Amino acid sequence: MEVYTPAQAAEILKVASATLRRMARSYERSYEQLPRNERGDRLWPADAIDRLQAAKALRERGHASSLEAGLEMLATGGEEPGEVLEWATAPKPWEVVVVQLQALREAMGRLEVENRIIKDQLRALPGAQEDVEALKKRNAYLEGELRRRDEQPQTGRPWWRVWGK
Repeated sequence: MEVYTPAQAAEILKVASATLRRMARSYERSYEQLPRNERGDRLWPADAIDRLQAAKALRERGHASSLEAGLEMLATGGEEPGEVLEWATAPKPWEVVVVQLQALREAMGRLEVENRIIKDQLRALPGAQEDVEALKKRNAYLEGELRRRDEQPQTGRPWWRVWGK
């Protein structure tokens, strides 16, 4: 069985050493006394750390009111800490919805930025709009000239017949 020092256990559980000491007292009330080294320091077996992780997850997810209550649930429930960790840390349906809403909010933000860019580009078009109007006038003038030429009576042969002889 793997055994950890208090510093290693605190690192694994991501807690301060003072918090680990409080957790140790709670653990020893629900389970057996933790083994100690020759100096009297607690040693942390891997199964004790697993139980504390599961109890901590139960408390953080609202399944237990405290670490002690989580440890009691584990001690009396008969479930393995790994099983408890699995269902205790599974996302709740509302958490999934929150994640989806956050993704939608980010997408909306990107679309709003794109929309602003397009609006700015459209605002820049009035100068281009004047160019378009000038081109339309020029086009109307050229169409009028072509119509006038078509309306004039033709004298002589068409140009393509001239070239052929």
